[in-house]
Amino acid sequence: MIEERIIAKVAELFYIKGMRQYEIAKKFNFSAAKLSRIIRYARKSGIIEFRIKKFDNRIFELEGELEEKYGIQEVIAYYNSDMEDYDEDFLFQQVGILASGYLKRVLRDDINIALAWGKTLYNFVKNVKVEKKFKTKIFSTLGGANLITPEYQNNYLVHSLSERIGGSAYLMYLPIVATNPVDNLIEMNNNIQNFIGSTSKIDYYFHGIGVVSERAKLYPHHGFDQEFINKLKRKKIVGEIGFNFFDVDGNFIESGIEDRSIRLSASQIKKMKMKIAIACGKDKVIPLKGYLKTGLCDVLITDSKTVRSLLCKA
Repeated sequence: MIEERIIAKVAELFYIKGMRQYEIAKKFNFSAAKLSRIIRYARKSGIIEFRIKKFDNRIFELEGELEEKYGIQEVIAYYNSDMEDYDEDFLFQQVGILASGYLKRVLRDDINIALAWGKTLYNFVKNVKVEKKFKTKIFSTLGGANLITPEYQNNYLVHSLSERIGGSAYLMYLPIVATNPVDNLIEMNNNIQNFIGSTSKIDYYFHGIGVVSERAKLYPHHGFDQEFINKLKRKKIVGEIGFNFFDVDGNFIESGIEDRSIRLSASQIKKMKMKIAIACGKDKVIPLKGYLKTGLCDVLITDSKTVRSLLCKA
């Protein structure tokens, strides 16, 4: 059953915003028949009483504003993160729950899923619960890094998700950065290419947004020194997606280690059908502003305070 939050949002778009059914179906990846059933259920269940009840419409307005500003297909935001002294671990948990709800909504047999890495992805995967197992393929997209928390690693997340939803896990047993150029090594170990032929056949790519900061786990624990971070900052790099670095204007910038990095390129990621970014918290605002300008993002799952920050002109 579709979660009531999505039913309420569908009702808001159809009855209040006047959006056509085929447009709503495309937005949420529903068939026309499924959308029609949802609208009927919304009426019969009492969610609709000439107004949308049960959910605060302010969050829908925020989501809609951000969708329009950046041309994003869908924004899903956890509300009430605007409170002072908000517990960040709790916030990651709530955003992870929203992301797991999105996966449950679109999950079906014979789809291809790819994952990146990080804390937000960990909170997403650990909250995934399904009633039955599906026939899916789930792919690693990065080599491994010497992170403090093993659960944030790409291979761990891919394996964990496959155990939760079913299907096959395709792992990559390589380091994120090699000592020498690795073109042939990447080609040999690219399971996406070997098993489905092209990244264009990836249906859903779930990823976080990396922050260029001394506090970010990636840099101090994989042998990158302060000079490497300073080099990224001199190039005005603010963040990364799947180890592809970008500036605040949405331009991908070479970091100087591309020929030694075990990762998918930005052009390969762009070919994927749906790119779902999961990111929240104050440290992610500037990187998110840059990422959303790349034009890659199809779905953003975040929190209301981050949405308000992204909507600010400053």
